Amino acid sequence: MLQSIRDQAHGWFATIVFALLIIPFALWGINWYVREQGDVVVAKVNGTKIKLAEFERTYQDQRRNLQALQVDLSKLDQGMLRRQVLQQMIDDRLLREATHDAGLRIGDQSVASAIQVFEAFQREGKFAKDLYNNRLRDLGLSPVGFEERMRDDMQTEQLHQGVADTNFVTNAAVDALERLKGQQRDVVFATVAAEPLKAQIQPTDAEVEAYYKENSSRFMIPELIKVAYLELSAAELTKDIAADEAALKEYFESHKSSYITPEERSANHILVHVEKDAKPEEVEAALRKAEEYLTEAKSGKSFEEIAMAHSDDIGSKSEGGKTGFFRRGVMAKEFEEAAFSMHPGELRGPIRTEFGWHVIRLNEVKPEVVKAFADARAEVEQAYREAEAEKLFFERADQLSTLTYENSDSLEPAAKALGLTVKESDFFPRSGGKDLWADPKVLEVAYSAEVLNERLNSQPIEIGPTQTLVLRVAEHKPATLRPLVEVRDEVVQLVIAETAKRQSAERGKILMERLQKGETREALAQAEQLTWTEAKGATREDTTLSRAIARTAFRLAPAKAGEATYGGVSVGTGDFIIVGVLGIRDPDVSKMQEDKRKQLREELFATYANNDWRDYLSGLKVKAQINTYADNL
Repeated sequence: MLQSIRDQAHGWFATIVFALLIIPFALWGINWYVREQGDVVVAKVNGTKIKLAEFERTYQDQRRNLQALQVDLSKLDQGMLRRQVLQQMIDDRLLREATHDAGLRIGDQSVASAIQVFEAFQREGKFAKDLYNNRLRDLGLSPVGFEERMRDDMQTEQLHQGVADTNFVTNAAVDALERLKGQQRDVVFATVAAEPLKAQIQPTDAEVEAYYKENSSRFMIPELIKVAYLELSAAELTKDIAADEAALKEYFESHKSSYITPEERSANHILVHVEKDAKPEEVEAALRKAEEYLTEAKSGKSFEEIAMAHSDDIGSKSEGGKTGFFRRGVMAKEFEEAAFSMHPGELRGPIRTEFGWHVIRLNEVKPEVVKAFADARAEVEQAYREAEAEKLFFERADQLSTLTYENSDSLEPAAKALGLTVKESDFFPRSGGKDLWADPKVLEVAYSAEVLNERLNSQPIEIGPTQTLVLRVAEHKPATLRPLVEVRDEVVQLVIAETAKRQSAERGKILMERLQKGETREALAQAEQLTWTEAKGATREDTTLSRAIARTAFRLAPAKAGEATYGGVSVGTGDFIIVGVLGIRDPDVSKMQEDKRKQLREELFATYANNDWRDYLSGLKVKAQINTYADNL
């Protein structure tokens, strides 16, 4: 294990990695492999296998990420999503191989530096080793696995920089982009409405039946299942834990440190920064500065004013060097030893730490407070019950796993042995229901082949660190097509709407041809009862125009001076919009502000970099031997 990571860590890369790495390994226990699915291969990349178990973990993680982004999973094509996840895994394998072949390596210290900025691993703004280990344990991850994945991702980022960050952007390209983005067009448009056409449309029986057959997926009753399940949780077990006085007192004595509020101290400090490996003369110069500030403080000058004027600690400088209250184990070792040996009001320094020289003034001491058993009894009882329940939970979770596997056709033996009740859900679709049945990992297991088709008990599903679920299908309703007689009215309205949309587009195109042949907009409006709307100086991002109109207007080729060009587009309402461009004006790029030029240059650089990276990845795929086994997905 990378010991340095748990002892120290800073970083820049971790801000994005955490969301990518929450892979619920614990969800796929030993039963997955016992049931012979762990060896199923879904792809090979240059001979290296991607197994189904690994794919399912990654796929489920992606679903969780999408759900966290408020994506409606019911509207996603699950087959396409699975293919996309597999393709991403293939890309990752290729990139891992490429980084190895390129000789790219990330050292322990760099990996360590990438972890500390995770807020999830911080307490009071500082990396906390115990919190780091606990978070990973809760996610079913080991520090070794997490750190190695971090290393892989950082190596890939290093490769990305080598491939994509070597571009340059010319002034001509920036000017061209500004002309494109800043161009203004004088636009006119008129609507050929679909709604008035609907009254004249009477679909025939043949048309209705043909539409029904061609669009049968729109009239399906979705597949539904109802499941029976056992739920084991430490929270429920807590209620049954007996807590006599002797046990509580014994627990209190063995966990006494949990009922102690440690001594805390507050100070102000002045930092004169100097690098750890600075030259002796630089260290000496910094020391002399620190001694000057100490002398000033001892002479009676305001410590806060000195800190605000001279301290190199940006975080505390504006508050006169104020540290706030801190406990042992928070500050640098040398700083802490000094601060915890001082009396309030005392000045001390200069003290050397890895950050430089410090001058310290101790302000206040909050002494350690030890709670008596009587005062802490309620907390002790709750903590005792939770601890005992957690022990019992893990013991029974193992039993639950064994019993539901050995009796894979029923939940009753496990329920009887563990004193649990077999519960039953409402019906829910693949896209999810409410509460437990909205959880992607539960849905994934409930609709898996072994549970749905083979009618076996599921493997235990970890809902949380101390909550697990085992389910089996109680009832299955396959997706069924609603009969035409039941949906006829709906189909008729859809046929009418589509016919009206088609007719409005046909009429709109005829009117466009008349304009292109020279008929004036005014004459056409009068003859066909159209209303023209004008938008002068419209831009690509103009919010006064609908996106459909703006896109159509900016796709039209420029016309000769004094002439108009016309195009058209059907929109979601079924209407057809005739769009005309009367004039085009490009911005004067010579007057572009430098900050705007910089912004456009960065945009172009990002575009070039992304294109180069895609081309590089495409090249890896061409050279690689990739086999996918879609039937195993």
